[in-house]
Amino acid sequence: GKYREKMRAFPVEQVKEEILYIAQKYQKYYHLHLLITDENLGLFPSDIEIVDYLCKVSKQYGYPKSMSVYNNKKLSDNAKCVIEKLRHLNFTGFTLPLQSCNEKTLSAVRRKNLTEEEWSSALKWAAEKKLKVYSDVIFGLPYETKTTILSALEEMTSKGFDQINCYNLMLLEGTELNREESREQYAFKTKYRLQGTSYGYFDGIFTAETEEIVTGS
Repeated sequence: GKYREKMRAFPVEQVKEEILYIAQKYQKYYHLHLLITDENLGLFPSDIEIVDYLCKVSKQYGYPKSMSVYNNKKLSDNAKCVIEKLRHLNFTGFTLPLQSCNEKTLSAVRRKNLTEEEWSSALKWAAEKKLKVYSDVIFGLPYETKTTILSALEEMTSKGFDQINCYNLMLLEGTELNREESREQYAFKTKYRLQGTSYGYFDGIFTAETEEIVTGS
């Protein structure tokens, strides 16, 4: 998803059918939270149509009553429209993902954050619309230290972020940091942990989902 010309989307009508299916199936379980796994909601004009339909279904069936979504971090008119339309449902509010404030780290993971001007403009808009602002920081990334992490948290707090989540770096299958050369280059030390409550006995066999996290580099 780094290059817009490589992005693909499901047909809008298919997405609507999936939303309707979920709403009908879970209307008795309205306490359950819905997670939208699109990492750039609001990138395309068709996203507005999808969000309008989601709000309509929510009113009709009572599900979802709460949800989480990652909006496109570039605050375009489409993104603003989507964020405002979902304000009564979206648990996280306005998402401004950073992951790191360390330039050396950002260069290593080939990520570019918003500029100071874009930060200020986005936070000002959120304040005007009375939206809470959510962001996240990942510790364990290359060249990240205790000092740089604490510095990032202090900077984000001073700028007015309402919620900041700190996550372990996970080495996921297919990601660049999980390649052998990256592991050697950054001298990653890792450990495995259970993924929440994703374990149990199935057909008499104990099965568990695990994730590999970076504990040192």
